[in-house]
Amino acid sequence: MAKTIKKFFSNHKRLNAYKKKIEVFPWIIGTHAFLSILIIISLEIILGMLLFSNYALLVKFKEPKNVVAPVKLQENTYKMVLDSLQSRENIFNNFLNENYRDPFQ
Repeated sequence: MAKTIKKFFSNHKRLNAYKKKIEVFPWIIGTHAFLSILIIISLEIILGMLLFSNYALLVKFKEPKNVVAPVKLQENTYKMVLDSLQSRENIFNNFLNENYRDPFQ
């Protein structure tokens, strides 16, 4: 048990040393704010150019590898759909043409 306690505290001391080194990093960025902002902006521009080239420019130059065959319509199914749409339209038109009694008189 004593060994595990010593290992824990030795790791804890190492963590404190890393923590102190990490705490210095924001101070360095703060003292060199202009330079750090320039670096961040330049990295953003470079990343944006890479993304743009991958997704916009290369798409124009590369041919798609798998070309899909043209879709053939099934005429029977197409006619059935057109008939059902026509029947719905007829029902709607008949509904509008009917004269209904005024319920407020």
